[in-house]
Amino acid sequence: PYSGYNPSGNRTYTTSNLSEARTKGGLTSYCEVPQRIRVTWFLNNDKSKQYSLAYATSPGSNIMTLSEAYSSRNPRIPFPATITYDEYARNMVSRSFAQDFFEKHFGINELDFDNYPSVSCTDPVSSCDETIHNRWYTTCGLEEDETIDCNSIIVSLIPTNSTQTVYTNDPLITTATATYKDGSSKVIVCTTNFSTANIVRDREVILNYNYSIDGVSHSKTCTIEVTVIPRNATCPRGHVYNLRDDGSDPGCPYCRAWIESLRVIYPSTSPIVVTIGTTLIQNNVRLLATYMDGHTEEVSSGYIDNLDSAYLGTKPVTIGYKGASVTVIVTTVCATMICDICGYEYNLYPDGTNPGCPRCLQRIPVFTGNIMEYEHINHTEEILEELFVNGIYDFNINDRFSIS
Repeated sequence: PYSGYNPSGNRTYTTSNLSEARTKGGLTSYCEVPQRIRVTWFLNNDKSKQYSLAYATSPGSNIMTLSEAYSSRNPRIPFPATITYDEYARNMVSRSFAQDFFEKHFGINELDFDNYPSVSCTDPVSSCDETIHNRWYTTCGLEEDETIDCNSIIVSLIPTNSTQTVYTNDPLITTATATYKDGSSKVIVCTTNFSTANIVRDREVILNYNYSIDGVSHSKTCTIEVTVIPRNATCPRGHVYNLRDDGSDPGCPYCRAWIESLRVIYPSTSPIVVTIGTTLIQNNVRLLATYMDGHTEEVSSGYIDNLDSAYLGTKPVTIGYKGASVTVIVTTVCATMICDICGYEYNLYPDGTNPGCPRCLQRIPVFTGNIMEYEHINHTEEILEELFVNGIYDFNINDRFSIS
């Protein structure tokens, strides 16, 4: 914690420099390679009488190992092989600690403490394994080399367009917002192997972003929801419709299916006369449908109407077919029958029953009650004779029978 290492310039940092930098947050990374710290003291400011020693330590270790020592005293002072890092480090910031340190370990009390010891951070000692210890760590906790990579490690990837609807064969929007380990973010362009050639709905699609840091490949993914729809066109009537998958135009399906006009082509007379109890289809009423694209269709069945088949008389009737309609006047009449005796055609009752031939009924006498029981009992011959002579026979008061 009392020295730092800058790989670009091998500069030495003092204790106060590093403390200030860490306190203010200005130091974003620090070197944790094994350090060889050299401290040199001079006896009474006499450079010919000096003590020099270097201890090395590994990151996270509180034990320092003697890597180099020099003493101008003869015999030379046996410096201790190991000391604690905390104990050693204190001597670089306090003259009293340094005096206590040397008196304790070496029995030296003749140092010139008017000057601080000279401290330098040199290359790692050869006794350390550089593949294990010679590493850089940033404040985000990642191992580094000479370049800081916290602004390159992606921790989250959020698509800029999470839900997309595109036409067939159109590209997707593959941009995403990447948030990095150091808290920064930017919009990047991802890749995907999804094809928009086929029509799909609410399909989950994976976006992938590949990148490399210090020769190591990394990958991050996110998902979007995609709906692929056909391309469309607009007909002259304003209808929007889908094109085929290959982009060709099938023509407007609305104009091909929607009827523009509907009219009756048979019978051509008005009103249309039908027999009560029958339908327009049974009476061979035919329509002509003209579609929006110009083609026509003759319709003899399949249409609907509001004809009351039990109604006798004339009424307007609406005929409908595929959403189009036409109104016509319809007269409903009773059914007729031809008398097989006299050949006269007469109407049946509305319910279809036969009232009998009215012409034949006029020729048949109809007797009611028992005509043979009167005050004066006459026989058939007498009645017929009187009828033949006079044309009239009085049965009783207001009871007369005549023939012609």
